[in-house]
Amino acid sequence: MNTPAQCSLGLVPAAVSTRTVILRRGPSRQVRCILWDRADDSFEDGQWLKGVIRPEDCSLSPDGRHMIYLTGRHDRRGADVGYWYTVICRPPWLTALALYGDGLGYGQGGRFLDDTRYVVYGATGNRDRLRRAEGLEQVFEVPPAGDNTLGFAHADGRRVNFRPADLARLRGEEGEEAAPDPLAGYRTEGGRLYQGERLIRDLTDMAFAPLRAPYDPRRDGDDLPWHPLDGAGP
Repeated sequence: MNTPAQCSLGLVPAAVSTRTVILRRGPSRQVRCILWDRADDSFEDGQWLKGVIRPEDCSLSPDGRHMIYLTGRHDRRGADVGYWYTVICRPPWLTALALYGDGLGYGQGGRFLDDTRYVVYGATGNRDRLRRAEGLEQVFEVPPAGDNTLGFAHADGRRVNFRPADLARLRGEEGEEAAPDPLAGYRTEGGRLYQGERLIRDLTDMAFAPLRAPYDPRRDGDDLPWHPLDGAGP
């Protein structure tokens, strides 16, 4: 008799769209990214990663098209980049479009401010090692001053200007006027996703499989150096 896989589900909602990333975690150190559209309960089952991703260390862009996540690997092959990585991907795929290393310390990660601009925590002097996140811009946190009340600047020091809707949302995230919870009424139990008492989907019966993201520039047979997010190793 086969024993069902032990797993849990973490949910990462977009602030504006109905897209939500489901992180199916389990068995130990295995996570799968699944894209769920709450508008019609459609799903796109995506990529696995051998490692750890916590929902609280993730940020989905408001349109739900890109995600920032933090993951760590205790593997000597990653020592040139670090043991913690901040990654930008296109869910449900976890392959990196942008990759920031953080040495041996935990505490990086980041968040999207709008659909195209993001900050990486603790990124002073850090650089994107891949530069494949076309259309996205890293901006930086600075002390609020003058008309820059939110404290975000471009690399050249100019204030970041936001659309009125994004500005209102960001102020809400700072506690001025909190937005409604997009996941109100939804819950998870083990590998099952519910709305109230209605079972939406059971994601328990899944097993790790190596999958290649459609935007991965590498091809089978390419003689490329090991990449920290290949999924090989412990």
